[in-house]
Amino acid sequence: MPFRTSVWLAVLICCIISTATIYFATKWEARIVRSPTQLDGTVSDAMLLTMSAVSQQGCAMEPKKASGRIMLWVLFTALMALYAAYSANIVVLLQAPSNSIRTLHQLAHSKMTLAANDVDYNHFIFSLFKDPDHVSIYKIIQPEKGREQFYELNEGVEKIRQGLFAFHSIVEPVYRRVEETFLETEKCDLMEIDFLGSFDPFVPVKKDSPYLELLRVVFKRIRESGIASALAKRLQVEKPKCATKQTAF
Repeated sequence: MPFRTSVWLAVLICCIISTATIYFATKWEARIVRSPTQLDGTVSDAMLLTMSAVSQQGCAMEPKKASGRIMLWVLFTALMALYAAYSANIVVLLQAPSNSIRTLHQLAHSKMTLAANDVDYNHFIFSLFKDPDHVSIYKIIQPEKGREQFYELNEGVEKIRQGLFAFHSIVEPVYRRVEETFLETEKCDLMEIDFLGSFDPFVPVKKDSPYLELLRVVFKRIRESGIASALAKRLQVEKPKCATKQTAF
């Protein structure tokens, strides 16, 4: 729903109040002047005028005095703003990126086209996994019969931009290409799922080694001095930021 339930209740209450004020205004007018196109001051006429404003259709009968016309102008202006906000919310919902695919299981059973970067290690790395989700993705990308879904990096990123396409690759070159070719609004549709289950690197050390404490101190100093973060920023590319998500419509 574009609006919350509380907003719809507030709109309903405002319509009831508007109907009541139009009723009292037209009932007072009916005692002073009579006209063929004038409301006769009944509840049904007030409800008809309110419903015509809600449906943006207008009504042949209308108030003749200033009080009734002011109320009618306020009603139509408020509902016009409501329709503008409703339409804007619909557009935002249609353009918002989907979060329905967050896991490998959802990706393997989705209708998206699955492919991988055409590099040497990608041709055998899929066969190392034995769980059902990885095997399903492996059979889609490297089927026993038919064309294998391997693409050069630039071609794969372009297919990502076109939509409904998942591309397995190291993220750094993909993000660099995305920064070069994607529009700002297209960056908001990117979604990343870890396929390999990567972990932080570590240094194996012999038990009770005299170098254990030395390595621990050195690694802490590297992290505290900012060398580790500086190298990470130099070698790793951050995910492109979605800068225009709120103003896409």
